[in-house]
Formats: sequence, C-alpha cells, structure tokens
Amino acid sequence: MLKKASGVDCLSDRQIRWHKAFAEGREYVNDENRAGRLSTSSSDDNVRRVCDLLNTDRRLSVRLISETLDLTKTIVHEIVSESLGMRKHYVTEIHSAQLRKKIFQYETKIIC
Repeated sequence: MLKKASGVDCLSDRQIRWHKAFAEGREYVNDENRAGRLSTSSSDDNVRRVCDLLNTDRRLSVRLISETLDLTKTIVHEIVSESLGMRKHYVTEIHSAQLRKKIFQYETKIIC
C-alpha cells in the first residue's frame, strides 16, 4: 500500500512484518507451528483398509470405496494413487476385422 501511495522504492507490507517479527526476537525463517488438526486420514490403518478392500475386488471405484470405509473421495484417491501406486488402465478391444487388417499391413511390410 505504501508503494502505491508514494510511488517510490520503499518496503512492502510483508517486509515490514518480517522486520517487526525479527525485531521482536524471532530467530528462524521457517514457518512456525500452527494450531489445527493434523491430516491423519491417510494413516497406515486406512491404507491397509483400502488395500484389503481392493484385494477383494480390483474394479471398485473411488466413490464406492469412500462410501464403504467412510472416508472422503480425495483421501481414497490419494491412498490409491500415491500410497498404493495404482493407476487406471484402459483396455481397448481389437475386432477381428481390425486384427486382420493389421496383420495384412504387417505382412506386406515384411515382404516389401
């Protein structure tokens, strides 16, 4: 705000707050601990529960797992993708006509 008002080089609001904090005795530049609840939803117990459920049926959706285990979809997705390292694979079907065409193209490449 001072920069906008004066139009010259001066300290920003953030620089003023940092200066004040160090003048009052702050010694470290790292963030201080904050109040609040820690994220424990992706605990080892929840990872094990999701893994056990997926071992019974690999085709379960994230939504169904979240409803079954009473976890949020975001947490279940994080557990499945990051903790368990699973990804969705898409299988494409090749019809017999397409397969014959690909084999014919392959054989003509070999002959030529």
